[in-house]
Amino acid sequence: EAQMARLQNRIRDGQPSTADIQEAIARYRGELAYIDQQVGRLIQAMPPRPHLVVVFGDHGEMLGEDPAHPFGHGADVDLPLIHVPLIFSGLNLPVKVVEESVGLMDVGPTLAALLGADPLGGGQDLRPLWTGGPWEDRPLFSEATQPESETRHDAWPNLSLERSVIFQGHQFLFNPWIQDQKPQ
Repeated sequence: EAQMARLQNRIRDGQPSTADIQEAIARYRGELAYIDQQVGRLIQAMPPRPHLVVVFGDHGEMLGEDPAHPFGHGADVDLPLIHVPLIFSGLNLPVKVVEESVGLMDVGPTLAALLGADPLGGGQDLRPLWTGGPWEDRPLFSEATQPESETRHDAWPNLSLERSVIFQGHQFLFNPWIQDQKPQ
């Protein structure tokens, strides 16, 4: 795919045109639409007996939202990178879009509760968000990580990487590399 290689090279070189950016966004949205279609097909094909399907993403993509790092998903925790899909389907669950911020750490406790098992992990059971029960908004923390081969062993492994907390609809970012930059 020569067009894709050209697009990737222009983006990596920091010289994408407006058309390149639009193409990258269109391709990404096309990929998401395809995945959405396939997940829908999977759910529709499930047998009539009780089932549970859980789908979630591990990261999003930057698509030109921030000029400092406009594309990709490197050592950052900007909202476009950590706002990922999370779908629970089956077991007669209602169809509902939840606006509250939740964490992937909530998947284990929710699965356990749905299956009648003891709670797992340190997250919260998400069922109150679709049943109308009480919900406690709490801070959600995230941090960028890196491959073990790149980890510093003379300090906290992710000391120089970005971290964030989301609370009450706001995201607060800590960017250690910005502190090291001198004003120009």
